[in-house]
Amino acid sequence: MPYKDPDHRRDYARRYAKRHPQILHESPGARERRLQRMKEYRQTPNGREAARRGSARHAQTAKGKASQRRATKKYLRSPLAPLRWQRYNARKIANGGNVTSGEWNTVLDMYTDHRGTMCAYCYQIIEKPTMDHVEPISASGQHSVDNIVTACKSCNSSKGPKPLLRWMYDKFAAVN
Repeated sequence: MPYKDPDHRRDYARRYAKRHPQILHESPGARERRLQRMKEYRQTPNGREAARRGSARHAQTAKGKASQRRATKKYLRSPLAPLRWQRYNARKIANGGNVTSGEWNTVLDMYTDHRGTMCAYCYQIIEKPTMDHVEPISASGQHSVDNIVTACKSCNSSKGPKPLLRWMYDKFAAVN
């Protein structure tokens, strides 16, 4: 409860009722119609954008971060997590190639200057670079030094399994 003081809570409820009379005095079935309209709005481009902004704001809060940690822990405990990594590693092995830690350090050095390590895609300086496959493993790309670059988490996750040119077109064509 936001207010522990009962008088303050009561005053807040009265002010809320004055500001939102339609919610408190809905006719039968009005709530369902209102929820249906909200659901339809969320299917539109403006609705999806509003939902994305709301999710991004929530993710920055302590409650949102805690929710994400719980979801991650729940997923990692599920029987699906090991299977996903087994399939991914099997594809890496089947496609050929191998990257040792020394080779990865060489790639890191290629993308490091006096400011630090930079993302190969957006050129931002990053503290924790991630390994990205230019040609995705899922598209028969090899897990080799010739196919990996450093990437920030944002670029790596937005690129996902897309081919590089498709991703760049989707990401940067929308800006122009």
